[in-house]
Amino acid sequence: MAGTRQNPAGSSSTALSTPAASDNRDIFKCPTFTGNNFPIWQRKVKTYLAVKSLLKCVEQPLPANASKETKLEYVRATAILSGHIDDHIYNHIITNQNIQDAFTIWKEVKGKYTSTSVLAISHAWQKWEDIQYKDNITKYISQLEAMLAEFGAMGLDVPDTIL
Repeated sequence: MAGTRQNPAGSSSTALSTPAASDNRDIFKCPTFTGNNFPIWQRKVKTYLAVKSLLKCVEQPLPANASKETKLEYVRATAILSGHIDDHIYNHIITNQNIQDAFTIWKEVKGKYTSTSVLAISHAWQKWEDIQYKDNITKYISQLEAMLAEFGAMGLDVPDTIL
């Protein structure tokens, strides 16, 4: 029958359900960090790293007495980060000194793109004030959520009275 998939009599679908096979498939695709999408990129990459059990690699430095397995986890996390960063940013962030250090790379990206300077806060607040409802509630809510994510990425709390 057209459009259906059938297993040949001798094959089994159990080969695809093994942990090794499912480990190699991505649950979702992470966006590439372009320099303009930090809030959403940060959340998606952290979720992706959590699924791969690698979130600790960006949250804490590599221990001095790390096992070979732990070092490999940090290298895997670095590969994920570097694979989801635009080339022009990659060249400024990733160096020979930190090429296998996911924690340092993450800290560097956050430090550069979540500046809590007065200018950055002012710019974000201006974008918040510019959001207007224009006959599309879904778009309006998406814009509000995106700005709240940007505030969160900057480490700012938005008081409930504003929301």
